Amino acid sequence: MTAATVGFGDLVPTTTASKVFTIFYAISSVGVFVALVTQMAIVLIHPPRKQDKVDSSDGPNEP
Repeated sequence: MTAATVGFGDLVPTTTASKVFTIFYAISSVGVFVALVTQMAIVLIHPPRKQDKVDSSDGPNEP
């Protein structure tokens, strides 16, 4: 099984525990995929900017 694709049925969960594990695995893998795609979209929409280096002596706390 890859992510949420069950496949052709060559290997199937037979016990209750393996069926429950497969259900949680499928749901969590879809969630991980969605989170990954979301982060990639955020980077594409709002690319990180290079910050200018600021000298510490020029800060607003100087009298």
